[in-house]
Amino acid sequence: MKTPQSLVVVALSLVATSFAFGQSHTTTLSATSGAPGDTVFVELLLEIGPGEGPVQGLSYSVQNQDGLLDAVGVSQGSALIENGGASLFTHAAFPGPGGGFCFSAVFSFLGSWSLGPGTHHIATLEFEISPTAELGSSSSLSFCDCLNDPPIASIVVIGGQTVVPALINGEVNIESDVAFRRGDANASGTIDIADAITTLSHLFMSGTADCQAAMDATGDNSVDIADALFVLSYVNGSGPTPPAPFDSCGSGPTVLPCDSFDGCP
Repeated sequence: MKTPQSLVVVALSLVATSFAFGQSHTTTLSATSGAPGDTVFVELLLEIGPGEGPVQGLSYSVQNQDGLLDAVGVSQGSALIENGGASLFTHAAFPGPGGGFCFSAVFSFLGSWSLGPGTHHIATLEFEISPTAELGSSSSLSFCDCLNDPPIASIVVIGGQTVVPALINGEVNIESDVAFRRGDANASGTIDIADAITTLSHLFMSGTADCQAAMDATGDNSVDIADALFVLSYVNGSGPTPPAPFDSCGSGPTVLPCDSFDGCP
């Protein structure tokens, strides 16, 4: 897919005189999490070092190599919106494995505003997690100079000079978004001997299991007889408490499915 990126490259070249590597400038992709099929939002943050600036424009390419994240859209971040938005903000999405986003911005053609030292929210990247993504896995987001034709580089323009900032990649962790309490196998809201019996019924009598993650009392990402014994030890006061989420409901990282859990609000 080709977009009017060349227009932005030309505009940036009007204020850029040379390339330099910026040790005082860092661009970070935030880490986040979501369940298969969810839409997640990743923030792109630019940190400008003390005494540095002004930033007049920028461009970035962000790639997802494994194809677990489908590029949906890019929107301007709060740092741009608070200044009335960039004079020029263009972006393109590239779906499929190795795809992602590239985008470019010129803050003000007239030079009416720029960005100085501090941490600035530049853009929000929207992705949809593949419905087939495996629980407990993660999908990386990395900067590259590889998207669009010609490729868009990850650079900022500071004081008329094109600077290559330090780049910190991000990731999206794939986890269930159903809240559960570990050890509460029958989703009753309490943990007692009935939970051990429910786990044994699931293992040996083909009992139902709407939330295997809750049955995993030991937190080892499997359901077996050790989980029933663990619950019995805890109930009898001779064993430790189950690992989180236990004191309160949560959807902590797990590879086990949890389709529903009635024991949490």
